[in-house]
Parts: sequence; C-alpha cells; structure tokens
Amino acid sequence: MAHFLDVIEVTQSEAPLSDPVTGAAGTVCRSTVTGTGVQFESPQAVVNDLGGMLKEQGWTEDPMLAAGGPTGIGAGYRKGDQICMASAMWQPDASANCPKDQPISACQVTPEQQNYTVTLDCGVETPAK
Repeated sequence: MAHFLDVIEVTQSEAPLSDPVTGAAGTVCRSTVTGTGVQFESPQAVVNDLGGMLKEQGWTEDPMLAAGGPTGIGAGYRKGDQICMASAMWQPDASANCPKDQPISACQVTPEQQNYTVTLDCGVETPAK
C-alpha cells in the first residue's frame, strides 16, 4: 500500500468486518494512511491505485461493494473467502471555513485543506449464520 500510494507511514489495526452483500462478518486488518490533497489527487485516483495493486495480486473487483459521494469513494475486492475494501475520503480543514448549511461543493477548498484518510481493510469472511 505504501509503495502504490507513494507514502512512508502506514498504520495497522484490527477492525470489525461486515459484508453488506453476503452478511458475513469477521475481523479485518486495517491499513490506514493520512495526508492532504497535496499528496492525493482525488479519492477516485487513490482507490484506483489500490484497486490496481489488488488486481495484480489476483483479486477481483465486486461492484456490489462500491460506494461514493462528493468527498469519498470505496471499492471492494474478493479472492476466494477473502475480502478487501479500499476507501479514500477527505474532510475540509477548519481553515477552509466551509458553511455548515451548504453542500461541500459550495466550499472552495485548496488541496492543502483536504484532510485525507485512506483505508484498506482485508480479511477472511466468516459466513453469516
């Protein structure tokens, strides 16, 4: 992940898994990277990079696990009984002074004011009971 996103620090933790398509549960290894819009072109570009990495390793994209909005996007991949979900989201820095009563698209945010969180959750699914 660090190599594909050209970052130095990736933190890892455990997180719960809930597959909205199959209902399976479990625990994933969560890899997280933070940065700004200076480092990351867009949520789509980041998720595309992570998707390319996973596809090189034999993963298949599952379009049922895709999600997106104005400040973030996610995609899911499967390989046997394993699942990986990649997401990239940004929030405006407080210095952007975005109005709370307007959509984010109404706020002029510089790349330096886009605070990104990129996650890659991968684990083995336990079938729903």
